Amino acid sequence: SSLYSVQTAIRHGCISGGGLAYYRARSLLKKLVPKSEGERQGIEAVSNALQTPLEVMVRNSGADWRFVQKGIDESA
Repeated sequence: SSLYSVQTAIRHGCISGGGLAYYRARSLLKKLVPKSEGERQGIEAVSNALQTPLEVMVRNSGADWRFVQKGIDESA
């Protein structure tokens, strides 16, 4: 089942393709300089959208999202 796959991936320290690429792509957005409040909000919305798939999978597996997020961010 997909739940077992996510739990196994987390246990082994990686979630290959499971939203990780999207999550890491968020770093590119940090390089953008918004020219308006609307652009800033748009960048934030895209950043949140890129984070959501991985966050949902982690939470659905029963893992602590903040713990997993910290590990990913520290490994980058």
